[in-house]
Amino acid sequence: MVPLHDNNPTRITPYVNYGLIGINIVIFFYEASLSAPQLKSFVQAYAVVPNQLTTSFQSGDLAQILLQAMTLITSQFLHGGFLHLGGNMLFLWVFGNNIEDQLGHIKFLIFYLLCGALAGLAQWFFSMQSTVPALGASGAIAGVLGVYILRFPHAKILTLVPLGFFLTIFRIRQFSSWAFGLSNKLCTVLPVCRYAVMSAWKVVVLLTKGLYPILGNDVWEHAYYLRYQNRRAEYLTNWWNVVNWEEVNRRFQLASQP
Repeated sequence: MVPLHDNNPTRITPYVNYGLIGINIVIFFYEASLSAPQLKSFVQAYAVVPNQLTTSFQSGDLAQILLQAMTLITSQFLHGGFLHLGGNMLFLWVFGNNIEDQLGHIKFLIFYLLCGALAGLAQWFFSMQSTVPALGASGAIAGVLGVYILRFPHAKILTLVPLGFFLTIFRIRQFSSWAFGLSNKLCTVLPVCRYAVMSAWKVVVLLTKGLYPILGNDVWEHAYYLRYQNRRAEYLTNWWNVVNWEEVNRRFQLASQP
């Protein structure tokens, strides 16, 4: 599904949102102008490389720590391909203006960069010795989407839905997929009593309503592009093989309790 437009008018001109989109596009075209060795060096320098961040923390060298910490910001403006950039910027275009309208220009910029930095830290926390660069605005935009869901839970979104060879446009309410165990209090209001697969747009709302996360997978392009390009099936197969199934079963059992 591709969001095209929402029905939320803004009271201000979202200059920061426009600026963020513009900077991302300019930097991407700069990336595209680089040779392969230059691009590799550029990404290594400005993307979050968990192993390098870990090494800087262990060194205790403040200058080195600050240098690597800056990649938590700079990585947000790098992208791995046209689809990665286009998808992120489309979501920022559709939803970012409303959050800037709600927070104001300066607070929106701080919030955006903070969400992206926290996403980079989360990536580092779960793979401290990884040498694979983490980049993209997805973490920051996920934060924007989370606030959008909370502030505008009943907003209608004009959405492009591919159906085979056909493209159809729908207006939908407020999408990585998550499997959740549902608590008893929801059994009376949802069509399934205990377990369901829910989409990422609804994660924030559903977690506040008694759902227990069992297993998650991010199927957006930024999660696998640098290593797998467009080989999504290979990415999913390898992901399946490294899942901690004992932990998944523990969560399943916990969610199964009355």
